[in-house]
Amino acid sequence: MSKQSGGKERGSPSAEFPPPATGTPLAADQPSLGDDHLRQGSDQPQKGARRRLGRSIARVFSRPVHYAALLAGALPVLAFGSLNLEFLAWFGLVPGLLLMRAAPTWREAAVRGWWFGAGYLLMALYWLTPNLGPALLLVVIVLGAPWAGVGAAAWFLLRGGANAEPGTGRTSAAWRLPGPPGPGPRRALAALVVLPSCWVVIDWLRSWQGIGGPWAVFGASQWQHPVVLALAAVGGIWLIGFVLVAANTGIVIALTATGFRGRLLGAAGALLSRPPSTPSRHPGTLPSRSSSLAWRTDHSAGSPRRSG
Repeated sequence: MSKQSGGKERGSPSAEFPPPATGTPLAADQPSLGDDHLRQGSDQPQKGARRRLGRSIARVFSRPVHYAALLAGALPVLAFGSLNLEFLAWFGLVPGLLLMRAAPTWREAAVRGWWFGAGYLLMALYWLTPNLGPALLLVVIVLGAPWAGVGAAAWFLLRGGANAEPGTGRTSAAWRLPGPPGPGPRRALAALVVLPSCWVVIDWLRSWQGIGGPWAVFGASQWQHPVVLALAAVGGIWLIGFVLVAANTGIVIALTATGFRGRLLGAAGALLSRPPSTPSRHPGTLPSRSSSLAWRTDHSAGSPRRSG
């Protein structure tokens, strides 16, 4: 009796049948439920990032203003070629600059500038479609990216903002285009220098032979005007492009500035950039189809050459 009282009886059910285990043991390589939750939690940020990227891309291609910037970029290219619309180069950039300055943020202005550059190159290089096919779209997207800098510069310099210069003599909104306030004298003067410089740098980079050569360099649109071409003796084809962009910038400043001095500065920049000239054409000849009459840019001297 003492032995049976000191321990469990051998024939009792509790001795022969041990209590069931609280859980089924898992194999070493079998993932647990907690691991699944951790894996699902780590996948959530990746899925969220991909979802945000997809929404951003869809937003870029779904805004009509971006396609308006694309068309605005194609407008100044009409100054090239056999259409004899070279005068468009003096104001053909105005719609695109207005779209860039009207953007809500500088990032959106940069995106509009990118679309503007893509439209400019797509219109200028359309004749490469039989050779490149759909790859032409990739070419113009990549080469149009530098115009994002033009868009950002236009947003910063062609707007007044909260820190506009005091004492600019603000005028009524009826005397300027609708939209954000225009620049004051300081920003207007900076825009007349910075924006043309950005464009000239882009043309200079694109004119490298490794990228494709000097196709549709903006200054080449004035090949029919000897007075304008006289600027090439001083600064090459780059100075002609600088003057053209400065004239367009001056027009935008004159249309949007909120002060009299800013308007006067913009008008002076537009008028001084436009030298009087008369087209010089020989009877029986037409401009070449290449839009630049086989201009070749000499990087060492910076002066345009004419072949053929």
